Amino acid sequence: MGGKPLSLDEAWPVYDSFLTDERVTFLSEPEGIGDLFRQRAAGKHASPKLLGDAWLLAFADARGGKLLTFDRALAPRHAQCLL
Repeated sequence: MGGKPLSLDEAWPVYDSFLTDERVTFLSEPEGIGDLFRQRAAGKHASPKLLGDAWLLAFADARGGKLLTFDRALAPRHAQCLL
């Protein structure tokens, strides 16, 4: 990737490779994620990034897991985030 984001057309083959990698597991949405998402997405800000972050945090909460991230702004928003 060379430090640059992939275009959408370049990203699809990478995504497809995840589907065949035995180390990667896709999880369905857990029960109760809706309420957790609403709690995490509350506020007066208008930001698609914050909305996406709220969903990731809610997913981790609902699964009782930790969220591993490289996002320095996201990590402090949740006790179970690992930077």
